Amino acid sequence: MIMTHMTLPAQVKDLLRTYLAAEPLALSAAPVGGGCLNQAVRLTCEQGTFFAKWHAARRPGQFACEAQALRLLAQRVRAPQPLGWSDTEEARGPFSCLLLEWVEPGPPGDPAQVGEALARLHSPGAETRFGFPCEGYCGATPQPNRWDTDWVRFFGEQRLGSQLRLAADNGLATDALAAGERLRANLARYLDNSEPPALIHGELWQGNLLHNRQGQPVFVD
Repeated sequence: MIMTHMTLPAQVKDLLRTYLAAEPLALSAAPVGGGCLNQAVRLTCEQGTFFAKWHAARRPGQFACEAQALRLLAQRVRAPQPLGWSDTEEARGPFSCLLLEWVEPGPPGDPAQVGEALARLHSPGAETRFGFPCEGYCGATPQPNRWDTDWVRFFGEQRLGSQLRLAADNGLATDALAAGERLRANLARYLDNSEPPALIHGELWQGNLLHNRQGQPVFVD
């Protein structure tokens, strides 16, 4: 029996079946917050409770990269476990979905726990280069992450440079582009190139920080 409070795409049901290796029993789906780019639900069935989000946009590899990022975050802080993802190009168009463990929300605990978690996350570890193993997204915008040993060069090329190229493609005024290029040329005056690489969340704001039932901070998205 399947009970939904909303229309659940077949691809999401298929992903849950794949993870469970069985038919989800008495499945229900209730909408929850999933940001401005995705639809999201709380999936409840006899086998457990899960979080799923999806979109029908052409953003290849987005959820595969997010799953990899969550696994890395979980080595330092609490983050939901990715259980599966799907990225398909069908006759009806693209469709991507991501299945995560459900984090039952609770009241915030000691605020110091958030600071301690961020300190663990940002502490230099085994990282020797700047970048990431896969190309990511800033919202819906592709964000290059090619490895580089020089922080100023990485930021200038793969953050500012990539954004300036997109801006130029979308008609940003020439004087604004020139100002951006001047900033790129002088980045070494403003950025400290002596800091070692460290893992960061990349889009940390209040909406991407949850607290579980024990009041412990959990980093998402």
